[in-house]
Amino acid sequence: MKTLPVTELTSKDGKSMKIQIEDLLGRVALIGVGVFFGGVELYWLLQLLADPWGHDSWPLDLLVRLAGFLFMALIAVTTFIRLPAKNTAAGLQPRISTIAGSFLVMTLVVLPKG
Repeated sequence: MKTLPVTELTSKDGKSMKIQIEDLLGRVALIGVGVFFGGVELYWLLQLLADPWGHDSWPLDLLVRLAGFLFMALIAVTTFIRLPAKNTAAGLQPRISTIAGSFLVMTLVVLPKG
């Protein structure tokens, strides 16, 4: 039996299995980070709701936490429902730029809030 390299394996629809695995791993990572940071934002949002008017900027803090939670939920949902990639760029640099750009935007949510 002849074995093919991973780059030559194809699925029924003709797509490379390597590309499909990379796409799946990327989705799992983005959804996982989105859900984790969304959970952190939800935790702090619930803490603010448990102690209303604990400090002067309570309404602003509430809006910031709510916006952070909704942003992370949006990232997780859009990553889950997006269509698979049609083509991929060759080389390592496009992949590094994509990963760095994706996670760099998510760090805005976890920066200190004042």
